[in-house]
Amino acid sequence: MLTSDVNPTTALKASGLKVMVTPTGTVVEAKNLWELFRAIEKCHEALCNAGAKRVYTVILIDDRRDVEKGMLDKVKSVQEKLGQSP
Repeated sequence: MLTSDVNPTTALKASGLKVMVTPTGTVVEAKNLWELFRAIEKCHEALCNAGAKRVYTVILIDDRRDVEKGMLDKVKSVQEKLGQSP
């Protein structure tokens, strides 16, 4: 049985990566794929170690290398397009 005090987001935050929890998922910002996959592995392990028999994860990767912009820059851009103040 999975213990109720397990929070995979804690494992992500402990990795030192930028983490943003949204209503439909969690956004993680990493410098490279190795950092990202290592953090995902830690989340899986935390859930399995807590008793989960199955862990289902969907990963979407937006890897843009021609500009230096992070997830908060993307949120700000959407808000501006919608006429909202950041």
